[in-house]
Amino acid sequence: MVITILSILFGIVFVGMNGATDNERLASSARGLCSFVTDARNTAICGQKRLYIVYLPEQGEVGVCDSLSKTDSAEITVLKKFKLPDGVRISEVDIGDTKKSGDKVVVEISSQGDIQQHSVSLKNKSGSMTVTVDGVLGTVRVEE
Repeated sequence: MVITILSILFGIVFVGMNGATDNERLASSARGLCSFVTDARNTAICGQKRLYIVYLPEQGEVGVCDSLSKTDSAEITVLKKFKLPDGVRISEVDIGDTKKSGDKVVVEISSQGDIQQHSVSLKNKSGSMTVTVDGVLGTVRVEE
């Protein structure tokens, strides 16, 4: 009898932990993307060169390239790469008033660190979060 009750309680706790894990995976992915975009901007400023952030929603990857010709291949050749964990995907990228979802979205960073204002929506089965990049200040933040 005691073992049955403990088994039921353990099952309830375990199911609740899965939801918390999904939420944490999504939040961690959003924070990781923030850090990746900030690092790409800092790299452009320090290297005094134009860079491009390439979002590949289909592959669940984000890369930084130093020329547009490198963004044309299916497998991106990058200076840096960020891979989203399983279960988390890029649902869309908004640049200005344009919503883009599909195989590739490119955002430019100037050698002075100017970056196109955009937001990236991340989703998994437990919810969604948005990473927003301010084009004027260059700040990156997570919104739920």
